Amino acid sequence: MSLKYRIALTIFLLEAIMMVFVLTTMRSMAEQSTRLQLKDYEDSITNFFTDLGRTALVSSEFDELQQYFDSLSADPHIAKLVLSDANNTIVSSSDFELVGAKVSMVENTAMYFWKIEEIKSAGTRIGKIHIKFSN
Repeated sequence: MSLKYRIALTIFLLEAIMMVFVLTTMRSMAEQSTRLQLKDYEDSITNFFTDLGRTALVSSEFDELQQYFDSLSADPHIAKLVLSDANNTIVSSSDFELVGAKVSMVENTAMYFWKIEEIKSAGTRIGKIHIKFSN
């Protein structure tokens, strides 16, 4: 093989190695960025519903909260929202059939995970917000 072809082959191999490295690095950076954005989104949703749940539990007014639950049920990343009182009785839920039932054990799966936040008022636990997110 002539010198000209060996140089061309070497340049081609170096370019291929560089492209693999750049694409792999960019993919992992994009994946990490997406995970951070989803975590921030999950935290903000949890904080929002914790605050709304606190107001609803203190005032015993769950009608407005139900409207928020219903509007977020269209979000594909949120599978279920549940608000329970201090006795673990469901007082509001995105699945209206659960209202009045006791909170059962929640389990994380490969497709879904639960984020549970205690709701306190004046240092006393008054309830919990349970949010089931999809992976």
